[in-house]
Amino acid sequence: MKTKTKENTIIAKASHASVTPRKANLILESLIGQNPQDAINELGLSSKIAAKPVIKLLKQALGNAADQHKLAPEDLKIEKAFATKGRVLKFVRFAGRGRVKPYQKIASHLTLILKVTKK
Repeated sequence: MKTKTKENTIIAKASHASVTPRKANLILESLIGQNPQDAINELGLSSKIAAKPVIKLLKQALGNAADQHKLAPEDLKIEKAFATKGRVLKFVRFAGRGRVKPYQKIASHLTLILKVTKK
């Protein structure tokens, strides 16, 4: 996981998260505009599998904001959050009559951009 900063923004990234981008985007798009601490509390109650890597990414972003920039979680807001396609593992399942059924396990790259709302 990486964290970059620009003026008034904190960017956190997680590479090769073991959830598909489609499932991760469902979770990430619902968090835009929220306080990161409220988002962690909300995702803790979620039954979605994609919630675990997103919680991990939010905690990492909050920790870096507090440690490197001396910002409190109340001073931050989720500006953008999205997932893009990562590596693809290709497998086959053997079927009857000598055939195979291909399937894929798609990983995702998660990106989270926090904005400083401190006045």
